Amino acid sequence: MANRNTKKASSSRKGSSKKATTSSRKKTASNDFKNFVSVDDSIRDEAILLCILAACILVYLALFGALSSFGKVIGGGFYGVFGIVSFLIPIVVFMATAFYMSNRGRGVAYIKVFSAVVLVFILTALSEMMFDKDFQPEKVTDFFSHCAEKKRGGGFFGGLVSYNLTNAIGKPGTYILLIILAIVCIVLITEKSFFTGVKKGSETIYYSAKDNSERYKEHRV
Repeated sequence: MANRNTKKASSSRKGSSKKATTSSRKKTASNDFKNFVSVDDSIRDEAILLCILAACILVYLALFGALSSFGKVIGGGFYGVFGIVSFLIPIVVFMATAFYMSNRGRGVAYIKVFSAVVLVFILTALSEMMFDKDFQPEKVTDFFSHCAEKKRGGGFFGGLVSYNLTNAIGKPGTYILLIILAIVCIVLITEKSFFTGVKKGSETIYYSAKDNSERYKEHRV
């Protein structure tokens, strides 16, 4: 009986040791896989950023007309869609992508990227109103062809936004609305209060004017 109990105890110990070894191996393999996946994610993000950087450089060359006929088509397409704001598009795309990748899963990343996109559309509308105000399109698609040819204005999106808003609330109302929306987007992107900045700026101007007045009085005396 004693031999049987000893054999059972030894077999149970062997079984438990085998299970422990197997579970530890599984944990090690799982950790290795997680590390491998995380490394792959970082490499993937870096590869995507490098590809986007290369595309942005090519777009800039196309906008300056430094590429071949195919580059002229790309440049004309960007001017037709975004107007003179096309020069900001590569920078916004690259920085927004890098910021999103480094803050993936955080709500602030979505808010800032969305605000940047909205700000781009606002700038296209303002560009159309300020730099191409004499253009009178027969249809909305004329904004694309006109801006692609003249390389100015706000492109299709800028023309679409400014044209509809101007017809709805007039030109002064459109300027006020777009400027306020632009300020809101900048506040959301920078997380800096607009009114705090205005207060600090007004205080700086006040004290500077006060110092200049005191120096002027001392100089006169």
